Amino acid sequence: FNFLKVIYMKIWLIVDGEPLPLKCENDRLLRIGILANELCLLQHEVTWWSSDFNHHKKKFRATNESYQICSNKLTIKLIKSPGYKKNISLRRIFHNIIVARRFKRQATYADKPDLILCCMPTIELSEEAVRFGKLFNIPTVIDLRDMWPDIFLYSVPTFLRGLSRLVFHPSFRKMKYLCTNATNLVGVSEGYLDWGLNYAQRERNINDAVFPLGYADIFANNVITQSDKDNFLNKMGCSKNDFIIVYLGSLTSKINFNHIIEAVSEIGGSVRLVIAGLGDTYDSLLKICDKKKNISLTGWLNKEQIFQLLSIASVGLYPYPNRKDFNDHFPNKFVEYLCSGLPILSRVNSPEMKSFLQKYNCGVIYEDDKESLIRIIQNLASDKLTLREMSLSSRDVYLKKYCSKIVYRNMSDYLINLTNPS
Repeated sequence: FNFLKVIYMKIWLIVDGEPLPLKCENDRLLRIGILANELCLLQHEVTWWSSDFNHHKKKFRATNESYQICSNKLTIKLIKSPGYKKNISLRRIFHNIIVARRFKRQATYADKPDLILCCMPTIELSEEAVRFGKLFNIPTVIDLRDMWPDIFLYSVPTFLRGLSRLVFHPSFRKMKYLCTNATNLVGVSEGYLDWGLNYAQRERNINDAVFPLGYADIFANNVITQSDKDNFLNKMGCSKNDFIIVYLGSLTSKINFNHIIEAVSEIGGSVRLVIAGLGDTYDSLLKICDKKKNISLTGWLNKEQIFQLLSIASVGLYPYPNRKDFNDHFPNKFVEYLCSGLPILSRVNSPEMKSFLQKYNCGVIYEDDKESLIRIIQNLASDKLTLREMSLSSRDVYLKKYCSKIVYRNMSDYLINLTNPS
């Protein structure tokens, strides 16, 4: 008889900014959290490196330990960090630099892994991960999830892009280094992988891969009663017959809520807008919406509250600008809407978005025009049959393409096979 020898690996997952499975937190896990669970289920030893700062809540984690063991197979190492108040700030750059330096120092004395997966951003942490991997001959995969530092070019007028590139030249140099010297590249979309390969100045090879942002099926094992829905509707100041538009995510200056706020305010009646999340623009939005009875800002929600909010929503709002970093992939909140069976109301009108929404019949695109947006919302609110068809289509495409069990089991197999191709 031939017996296949099972090789259990030590894997480092490096990312700063995702929710952690700590006792002091009660947030839904994202890409690395779900991937870590999958790898642990396969009996691999996982070490997750992160800072001790909660990116979403802008608070330090309630632990003084440099590491915290969550299970027999998963260890979380928390790196002491300075933290920051705003996502885009000098303080955050300082935070990223300090975390990367401390990772370098601490990693040197840690038990070496068989494989490293590091998420980009941050550039600083990714660069140190690649340098560490090269120094100790450890395969290092970079997971391309955001187009830093290119986003700084997209955020300024065309005539200022040359100056912006000069200012951020060190970041562009680091990005070129880490993409060139990583063992392999993974992208959340084909566009993101191509972007990384362009930095590396090479063709795609057999071990470069694409894994979209998968999302855990929160509706698979959770049941919400009508009584629970009614209670949550009351908290939101809504009723069960309302048409509820939901935005769920960070509140930053790149998101333009002006037209949707104006449109919903003018329509009034049973049309509601619920904006859930925190960020740099939260206070200013709170002032703008203060006296608008059919618009609510919830602040930060835990995973149970997110589940309740999505279960009462009618459509999911995707109010991002038409920029390459948003055009080339669908982020967590987009997939979260699909999982919840919500049609997408999208400001992004790229060819990729138009093709996706039309192919799967799961949403509509709106322009930065109040009157046309009013017509779109009123049509969706009045045509229950179309809304129901879009809802079913959203759920169906999620189950086929973005269910985390499928995405991250495939990603786990990919990582394991990199060092154990047999």
